[in-house]
Amino acid sequence: MIEHFAFCGKGGVGTSTVTAHVGAALAEAGFRVLHVGCTPAGENRGFLNNGRIPATVCDRIRDGGELTVESVVGRGFGGLFSLELGSPLVGAGSAEELERAFQELEQAGLMAALAPELVLYDLSGEYGRTLLRSVRRHLPLVTAFVVTTADFGALVGVNNLVTLLTDTHPEASLLLGGVIPNHVGNTFDEAFIRDFARSTSLHPLTGIPTSLLVRQSELYAKSIFEVAPHSTQSYFYRRLANQIVDVAGEASGRKSAVALTTRELREWSKMWGERLHALENGLVTDGAAI
Repeated sequence: MIEHFAFCGKGGVGTSTVTAHVGAALAEAGFRVLHVGCTPAGENRGFLNNGRIPATVCDRIRDGGELTVESVVGRGFGGLFSLELGSPLVGAGSAEELERAFQELEQAGLMAALAPELVLYDLSGEYGRTLLRSVRRHLPLVTAFVVTTADFGALVGVNNLVTLLTDTHPEASLLLGGVIPNHVGNTFDEAFIRDFARSTSLHPLTGIPTSLLVRQSELYAKSIFEVAPHSTQSYFYRRLANQIVDVAGEASGRKSAVALTTRELREWSKMWGERLHALENGLVTDGAAI
């Protein structure tokens, strides 16, 4: 049975990079993995395919070309398969374009031809909600993970996604796997995100530190496992990939996440503001503040 994982996040928090590296780590571990990019720019195409840029699904549909493994599927590190839905999803009619893209993929039999064990969907950015609704309608079961950084705007985005992910859509069949802290720079960042996760009953996964190695890898159009396979950064991605596989099997038995109300979110942010004030003014030590 194929397992489907959706990765969501506010634009700019690094959802695409996290999704791509989790996919590469799972491929390295021996899984047969398909990465489906659902961002308009398709920014991971070169990175996942050693610099090669395959056509997007929507490009082929628009040009009247046939959807084949050779035309739209790339293959990169560890045998990772990848395809991008593409730019026509931007703006008005994006939901209809995505619906057609999924229908065309199904009719072309690409999923059956590739026979993946795990499929990862990158649903980052402002169109993530629209894309997620379509993914939910087309797939039997999806485990969703939310990526965030330690800034308040990103956590508000997480709260909004929890509202969406835990709705009672009659066609929904989705499990919420947890939250992934990204660009973690210090103990405060980790504590800030984990406390928010606790407040919403979200399961916190391994945090990914900020590292220039990730940027270097992207510039080389390679995964970090090719550029720095023995680095600490590669260890964190491998650990996160292992957690995601484990968590997916446990998500159905976990307490359901609940988004904070506007008032609760305001009270939570004020509490952390007071903690930071105390820390900045030397009223408490670092450990006591977090």
